[in-house]
Amino acid sequence: MKITILRIGFLGFLLFFAIINCEKIIYTSDNTDPTFAIQPSVIVTADTSVTLYWETSEACHAEVQYGTTTEYDSVYTETENRQLHTIIIDELLPHMTYHYLVRIWDFTGNGPVESDDVSFTTLPNEYSFLREAWEKYTEQQFTEAISLIGESLEINDYDPEIIATSGWIYLQVNQTDNAREAIETAYQLNPYMSLVLVGKTLLAQMDGLPNDVINYCHIIVSREPEWEYHYNPAINISLVHLLMAEAYVQINQVTNAKNQLDLAWSDNGLDPNIADSWVVNGETYNDFILALLAAIHYAMSQL
Repeated sequence: MKITILRIGFLGFLLFFAIINCEKIIYTSDNTDPTFAIQPSVIVTADTSVTLYWETSEACHAEVQYGTTTEYDSVYTETENRQLHTIIIDELLPHMTYHYLVRIWDFTGNGPVESDDVSFTTLPNEYSFLREAWEKYTEQQFTEAISLIGESLEINDYDPEIIATSGWIYLQVNQTDNAREAIETAYQLNPYMSLVLVGKTLLAQMDGLPNDVINYCHIIVSREPEWEYHYNPAINISLVHLLMAEAYVQINQVTNAKNQLDLAWSDNGLDPNIADSWVVNGETYNDFILALLAAIHYAMSQL
């Protein structure tokens, strides 16, 4: 069951009451810049949205610049001229710190007048815990990753991406049975999600089932030929090609294996007909298949 988390103070309720019941707008025609009667502040914080409030000395329209840094890569525009200003900015990332500043103009165009930079942090939800679990995964802090993905599952235990992520983490700490259960559950929920299919591929590889590896990889390549997992870019279509390449070696389809390696690492330099090319990362091999496997593993290590 998804839970939306809100935090609102008593001041927020008073301000909303004032906005609804008693706004008096003053229009002034002069050459004087407007001022902030009350500086912008956060009155409601949620996981993916924030509500801001401020007051101006006269009727003004405004622009809110915001972003995760003071570069402010997003803009919210308030076109109506008013003195009591309440806006809701949504589509924010959960559990993320944002900066914002407000610029105001009066109705005759005097301004802009800027507020100070202010920051706020959105509340966590299952997807912020998911994101942070992958951050710990990439840092190889798997105990912390397990704790974070557990928090995510406490909120939402039916999302295949969250469930599959727990499987990926369990694989890293050798909890194979837990990993298998999680990835299989995610697969039942969404058999076409690439993260889930790569998880199935890894399990098939562990089980010595190269044909299953190839089948799962083909599904990913056919559906998302440029795929890259957004929380861990190292898990991408190149990894899929390399897993498929290794599986082809295992069933003695060397040409197909080399083709998959070429798709993942185009300048690998290997030529089955030129023994002098059988060099990988400075090491020379006297057998093409050994060189091919070495190249596959080296390419994986570079992701």
